[in-house]
Amino acid sequence: MRSGPPSPPRSAPHSHSTQHQRRIFLGCLGCEVAQEILRTCACRCGNLTSLDLRSNSLCDGGANALAAALVRLPSLAVLHLADNRIDDEGAMSIAGTLPQCGALVTLGLAGNGIGDAGVEALAAMLPETKLRRLELDGNPYG
Repeated sequence: MRSGPPSPPRSAPHSHSTQHQRRIFLGCLGCEVAQEILRTCACRCGNLTSLDLRSNSLCDGGANALAAALVRLPSLAVLHLADNRIDDEGAMSIAGTLPQCGALVTLGLAGNGIGDAGVEALAAMLPETKLRRLELDGNPYG
């Protein structure tokens, strides 16, 4: 018989917090759940530095919700959004908020459905950001 609290399921949100850093990983939640968590994080997690939303099927609706939340996450430095079925619309929405994300240095958008229009929107915003790493491999642009 096992003692102690049960382990969280693989798809449960994982939060790691230290005095100087706060990170959240969310996996396999689906668009609606992820959108609700984003709204909550934006209201309550102003000191969040890393958000990993890889493989959550966010689609463009989730990317739009995330874009609205990003402006309320001033400490966010790392954002992973790989494999979320984000297309041009979602990429353009995220691109529009990038200049307001002063701490963001890494944006991972690999393995989505971002085409030329989305990449062009992201590229146009780069001079107005502190981004040092933009991951776009596995997208159908070009």
